[in-house]
Amino acid sequence: MSQNHLEGHTVRRYDGELNHLHLRVLELGGLALHQTRNALIALRDRDRRVAKSVIGREWEVNQLDVNIDDELILVIARRAPVARDLRIVMGFAKTVNELERVGDEATKVARLALQVFDGFRIEPADALM
Repeated sequence: MSQNHLEGHTVRRYDGELNHLHLRVLELGGLALHQTRNALIALRDRDRRVAKSVIGREWEVNQLDVNIDDELILVIARRAPVARDLRIVMGFAKTVNELERVGDEATKVARLALQVFDGFRIEPADALM
């Protein structure tokens, strides 16, 4: 998102709040990417330690999601955004929701990896049909 879309309000503090939210969403995206990458590495390398690390860090993704949601609610309550600003804030909210789901899926992959390591047999997809 270009800087222009998050600046230009008469209340500079509002610009700061939108920029802060943007950075928080990027932070969550980075964490979700890190979790996903590590879950896949754990599965590929049969690395229990990495899989357990992904599972153990799930709370970080969830907590960041809750914190950003709280910040979004405060911005909506304080600033009552309209038009482009409302679309930006709602876009942040939708993105945060999806990134939290990415984190959940990474945790599922890590749990599945541990099951595979323990000898749990996974049926091929075509055998299930």
